[in-house]
Amino acid sequence: MKKHSSEMKYQVVIEMLATKTPVAEICRKYNVNPTYVYDWKQKFLQGGRAALTGGRGGNEATLASENEQLKRIVADLSLANATFKKILGGRR
Repeated sequence: MKKHSSEMKYQVVIEMLATKTPVAEICRKYNVNPTYVYDWKQKFLQGGRAALTGGRGGNEATLASENEQLKRIVADLSLANATFKKILGGRR
C-alpha cells in the first residue's frame, strides 16, 4: 500500500477545488484512486468547518475521555509508587 504525504494530499484537494479539471484527470496526474481523493476532500472540508466554528470536530469528546482515563492511570501509579516507597523504606 502506497503512503501519500500530507503535502501531496493537500495539493490534490486544492487542485480539485480550485480548478475545473475533472477528478479522473487529477487522479491520473497524481496516480491515485478517486476514492482516496474524495475521502481527502471530505476530511479537508470537515477540518475547515471545525476551524471556522472554533472546535475540533468530533474528536473533542474522544480527547476529553482519553485525557480523563490517563489522569486516572497516573493517579493509580502515583499511589502505587508511594506505597512501594513506604514498604521499601521500612526495610532499610
